[in-house]
Amino acid sequence: MDACLTCHADSHSLNYENSRHAELFAADRRLPRPSGSAVSCATCHLPRHQITTGSGSVTLVNHNNTYTLLPRDRMVKEVCMNCHGVEYSYNSIFDDDLVEANFDQPPTQSMETFALVRALEKRRGDQPSE
Repeated sequence: MDACLTCHADSHSLNYENSRHAELFAADRRLPRPSGSAVSCATCHLPRHQITTGSGSVTLVNHNNTYTLLPRDRMVKEVCMNCHGVEYSYNSIFDDDLVEANFDQPPTQSMETFALVRALEKRRGDQPSE
């Protein structure tokens, strides 16, 4: 975190300390490295993937720190959904104020797409079977 703030003094970065992610990181006191439940700047901006091999597992890190920034839905798939559901993730990542505040609270917006999908599924479920 301190290493990131040396260069990144924007609202999103500075608001990390007020976020639930920072709380999770602070609660994890494992040294020299935090556990997988700790969320740091690198968790989202340098996402990791576990690959199982014949001799165990390997962690691959995407060092392109802009890869998950745009388009935003790339972050949903690569990062957010590692811990959150799809609807929560999309409602969060497309809320500009919430992003700026570094996700300091649950999302308050509700994307119409998910309501439309639920309505379609309900209509399908209400149709008689043939």
